[in-house]
Amino acid sequence: MDLVPGTYKVAFRSDEEYYSTTQNSTDDEKNSDVEAYKSAKDGWIESKPIDVYSSSANKVVLDAGFIEDLCLGDFVWYDKNLNGLQDEGEAGIVGIEVQLLTLDNTPSKRYLWKRD
Repeated sequence: MDLVPGTYKVAFRSDEEYYSTTQNSTDDEKNSDVEAYKSAKDGWIESKPIDVYSSSANKVVLDAGFIEDLCLGDFVWYDKNLNGLQDEGEAGIVGIEVQLLTLDNTPSKRYLWKRD
């Protein structure tokens, strides 16, 4: 595609529930250039501005990485036989607090299990 020299950005959107991944985590040929942790269903997600000097002089690489919506499981139980599986007869535990943490241990969300 031939572009007139100028400053541009690229925007992405989806009717499905996708979230943008971490921005600029590796080399420019393989990373995502859009703002991280935004829903593509909620609106347009834009890349950083890029300068195009001529249609052939510079190679511009803009990528966007997306993941599907993630969720925590829906049950906390007492694992009587310590096998890591929820077996028949192993009851749920009420009142367990669960935190979703970022890699630097910052709480992202808190949940309080109320289900039996």
